Amino acid sequence: MKKRLFVLAVSFLMMVASSSCKFETRKALEIELSELNSACDYVDAIELILDEMIETKGDGIIGQLTETKTERMDALIEKYILVAKDAGNKFSKDELSQCSNFNDTVEKFMKIEGL
Repeated sequence: MKKRLFVLAVSFLMMVASSSCKFETRKALEIELSELNSACDYVDAIELILDEMIETKGDGIIGQLTETKTERMDALIEKYILVAKDAGNKFSKDELSQCSNFNDTVEKFMKIEGL
Protein backbone atom coordinates (compact mmCIF):
# COMPACT_ATOMS: atom_id res chain seq x y z
CA MET A 1 0.00 0.00 0.00
CA LYS A 2 2.80 2.44 0.89
CA LYS A 3 4.59 1.59 -2.32
CA ARG A 4 1.43 2.30 -4.34
CA LEU A 5 0.97 5.68 -2.63
CA PHE A 6 4.62 6.50 -3.25
CA VAL A 7 4.29 5.67 -6.95
CA LEU A 8 1.15 7.83 -7.20
CA ALA A 9 2.85 10.72 -5.42
CA VAL A 10 5.92 10.53 -7.67
CA SER A 11 3.72 10.33 -10.77
CA PHE A 12 1.76 13.38 -9.66
CA LEU A 13 4.93 15.38 -8.96
CA MET A 14 6.35 14.47 -12.36
CA MET A 15 3.13 15.57 -14.04
CA VAL A 16 3.15 18.91 -12.21
CA ALA A 17 6.84 19.49 -12.94
CA SER A 18 6.45 18.69 -16.62
CA SER A 19 3.46 20.99 -17.04
CA SER A 20 5.20 23.96 -15.40
CA CYS A 21 7.36 24.63 -18.44
CA LYS A 22 5.43 23.89 -21.59
CA PHE A 23 8.41 24.04 -23.97
CA GLU A 24 11.21 22.56 -21.87
CA THR A 25 11.54 19.39 -23.93
CA ARG A 26 10.35 20.80 -27.24
CA LYS A 27 12.36 22.06 -30.16
CA ALA A 28 11.88 25.64 -31.26
CA LEU A 29 10.77 24.74 -34.76
CA GLU A 30 7.99 22.51 -33.35
CA ILE A 31 6.24 25.41 -31.60
CA GLU A 32 2.81 26.20 -32.99
CA LEU A 33 1.14 29.59 -32.47
CA SER A 34 -2.07 27.80 -31.54
CA GLU A 35 -0.29 26.40 -28.45
CA LEU A 36 0.61 29.86 -27.15
CA ASN A 37 -2.10 31.23 -24.89
CA SER A 38 -0.55 33.56 -22.34
CA ALA A 39 2.06 36.29 -22.56
CA CYS A 40 4.46 34.03 -20.69
CA ASP A 41 3.89 31.22 -23.21
CA TYR A 42 5.16 33.63 -25.86
CA VAL A 43 8.17 34.69 -23.79
CA ASP A 44 9.00 31.01 -23.13
CA ALA A 45 8.74 30.23 -26.85
CA ILE A 46 10.92 33.20 -27.82
CA GLU A 47 13.50 32.24 -25.22
CA LEU A 48 13.62 28.69 -26.58
CA ILE A 49 14.10 30.00 -30.13
CA LEU A 50 16.90 32.30 -29.00
CA ASP A 51 18.58 29.47 -27.06
CA GLU A 52 18.58 27.31 -30.18
CA MET A 53 19.90 30.19 -32.28
CA ILE A 54 22.79 30.67 -29.85
CA GLU A 55 23.44 26.91 -29.81
CA THR A 56 23.31 26.66 -33.61
CA LYS A 57 25.78 29.48 -34.05
CA GLY A 58 28.16 28.06 -31.45
CA ASP A 59 31.61 29.59 -31.87
CA GLY A 60 31.14 30.13 -35.59
CA ILE A 61 30.67 33.35 -37.50
CA ILE A 62 27.21 33.77 -39.03
CA GLY A 63 28.48 34.27 -42.58
CA GLN A 64 30.75 31.23 -42.29
CA LEU A 65 28.37 28.60 -40.89
CA THR A 66 27.95 25.29 -42.65
CA GLU A 67 25.06 25.04 -45.09
CA THR A 68 23.09 22.93 -42.61
CA LYS A 69 23.61 25.41 -39.78
CA THR A 70 22.76 28.32 -42.08
CA GLU A 71 19.49 26.66 -43.10
CA ARG A 72 18.65 25.94 -39.44
CA MET A 73 19.47 29.52 -38.45
CA ASP A 74 17.25 30.84 -41.26
CA ALA A 75 14.37 28.63 -40.09
CA LEU A 76 14.87 29.77 -36.48
CA ILE A 77 14.86 33.43 -37.56
CA GLU A 78 11.60 32.88 -39.45
CA LYS A 79 10.07 31.18 -36.39
CA TYR A 80 11.29 34.01 -34.14
CA ILE A 81 9.70 36.65 -36.39
CA LEU A 82 6.43 34.72 -36.53
CA VAL A 83 6.20 34.25 -32.74
CA ALA A 84 7.41 37.76 -31.85
CA LYS A 85 4.99 39.40 -34.29
CA ASP A 86 2.05 37.40 -32.93
CA ALA A 87 3.09 38.20 -29.35
CA GLY A 88 3.21 41.91 -30.20
CA ASN A 89 -0.26 41.73 -31.73
CA LYS A 90 -1.78 40.01 -28.70
CA PHE A 91 0.08 41.46 -25.71
CA SER A 92 1.62 44.74 -24.62
CA LYS A 93 5.27 45.02 -23.64
CA ASP A 94 4.09 45.55 -20.05
CA GLU A 95 2.21 42.24 -20.12
CA LEU A 96 5.18 40.40 -21.59
CA SER A 97 7.61 41.99 -19.13
CA GLN A 98 5.65 40.52 -16.20
CA CYS A 99 6.96 37.05 -17.07
CA SER A 100 9.73 35.79 -14.81
CA ASN A 101 12.14 35.07 -17.68
CA PHE A 102 11.51 38.27 -19.66
CA ASN A 103 14.82 39.92 -18.70
CA ASP A 104 16.80 36.76 -19.50
CA THR A 105 15.07 36.62 -22.86
CA VAL A 106 15.95 40.26 -23.59
CA GLU A 107 19.60 39.54 -22.71
CA LYS A 108 19.64 36.57 -25.08
CA PHE A 109 18.10 38.73 -27.81
CA MET A 110 20.87 41.30 -27.29
CA LYS A 111 23.43 38.48 -27.58
CA ILE A 112 21.86 37.38 -30.87
CA GLU A 113 21.80 40.96 -32.16
CA GLY A 114 25.55 41.09 -31.61
CA LEU A 115 26.13 38.06 -33.82
